Amino acid sequence: MMLIRKVSACSLSLFACLSTIGQPVFAGDAETISIAGISDVRPTDWAYQAIVSLAERYGCLTNFRDTNFSGGNSITRFEAAALLSTCLPKITETTDELRRLQEEFRAELTLLAAQTEKLEISATKLEALQFSTTTKLRGEASFILGGVSYQGDVEANGVGVSPLKPRQDALNYIYSIRIGFDTSFTGKDILFSQLRSGNAANSPFNTFNPSNPRFTSTVPLAALERAFTPTGGNDVVNLERLFYIFPIGSQVNVTLAARIMNMGLWATYPSAYGVRGDNLLDFFSSFGTPGIYNKAVGPALGLTWRNRFGWNSSSWFAHIHYLAMSGDSSVDGGIGRSQSRGNIAGQFGYQTPQFNITAAYRYGQGGTSFSRGTTFTEENQWSLPYLSSAFSNSFALNGYWRPLMRSWVPSFSAGWVYNNLSNADVNLDDCRCDPGSPLISSSQSWMLGIQWDDLTGNNDVLGMAVGQPTFATALRNGSTPNDGNYAMEAFYRYQLTDNINVTPTVFYLSRPYGQQTIGNFSLLGFLVQMNLKF
Repeated sequence: MMLIRKVSACSLSLFACLSTIGQPVFAGDAETISIAGISDVRPTDWAYQAIVSLAERYGCLTNFRDTNFSGGNSITRFEAAALLSTCLPKITETTDELRRLQEEFRAELTLLAAQTEKLEISATKLEALQFSTTTKLRGEASFILGGVSYQGDVEANGVGVSPLKPRQDALNYIYSIRIGFDTSFTGKDILFSQLRSGNAANSPFNTFNPSNPRFTSTVPLAALERAFTPTGGNDVVNLERLFYIFPIGSQVNVTLAARIMNMGLWATYPSAYGVRGDNLLDFFSSFGTPGIYNKAVGPALGLTWRNRFGWNSSSWFAHIHYLAMSGDSSVDGGIGRSQSRGNIAGQFGYQTPQFNITAAYRYGQGGTSFSRGTTFTEENQWSLPYLSSAFSNSFALNGYWRPLMRSWVPSFSAGWVYNNLSNADVNLDDCRCDPGSPLISSSQSWMLGIQWDDLTGNNDVLGMAVGQPTFATALRNGSTPNDGNYAMEAFYRYQLTDNINVTPTVFYLSRPYGQQTIGNFSLLGFLVQMNLKF
């Protein structure tokens, strides 16, 4: 409960104040306490009539909660003094009648002023023990119930046969919770920290922290955006975010981060699909372009320029950042070194309330990744060999259009990325490749999404998306890869209350192992997700 001041209420009901001096007053307490006692000011007395006349003239009665002034009731001297005290600041001229009233109730007014001052002092002391008034707590708890069904040549692809590919087709129940603190020191800056935990490590929906990819699922492409596995394993609490954003002038923001995911650095989210976290598959939460929006985590520095700030403003924007996934370790990492697993990335584009077009680029050192793709791309260039001279260049185009008003016309979002890999000096022994497997020289991914917002006027959402997670398009030996695959999802988010929504979802993955798929192999997933925001 939040502490609030009730000085005005005390000025109206002195005995209520006397009963609460030295005690905290909380929201939800009664505004006043009805005073039953000595009624020594009667409606026929001159003082009664003079005070009521003043109150009516200056509007003092409108804030007086006690009903003793209606119906010709007698009142106590303290009630009369309280109403007089409320009127005094509004009175613009001093009359003989006012002087007479002040003299009549001098003792009561003096006592009332003293007790009000004590209450002010008490409230000030209690407020000093609270959180900063500029700090806000916000959080989200997600509960996910669902499972997957393997289709096609399941055993031929090692599922249920290989220890590395256990059957994960049981019904699973997992959670994710995150709690964040927003603090502002100037009203224009923000210090943000976030704690998070979850238990998705052994589920088919596992989404690991990209800075420490210890946990994998049988089909990694089935990872959900909210299925979180902490570094260290299930149920461990991680400090997931810690960064500070402040302005330089009116058009530039600076981000200093001790720990941040690059999704929190960009100038814009170039998609109208799943912008409130409605998307389910982790691939689609990267706007279909994980080569750029690869969810790298680490210390970072970012600069964002907009010629006009504000969500309802049309503006050009540009952004650049450097993020080192191993930047917090001076032993095997550091900032600006070959072992930093560095990401240098930028955006440029134009945005209006109705549409967005964004071009983006990312340079990735050895040890960085393209986040989501086929198993073939994962094992051959997913993380370019750490401490090698290998690097990648990724180029993406994203954009969206959406109606300005609620209608049956949905929003449309699209994204495409091309990844070029420079790994000429990398040997097969340096990566997780099968013997004789060729290294990848280029890959791509794309997505299309449509979404109806506020479909029935209940703040509900219907969305569908299709795309190809990162797949090889060229091999270093000059041969043509056969790495094609598709991902699809459909969801409906029903808003139970302002803070609770329920989202049933179905998704489908074809050939999630890409070129390594034996025969036909696919996956059908289904789940219900409940999100509670506070």
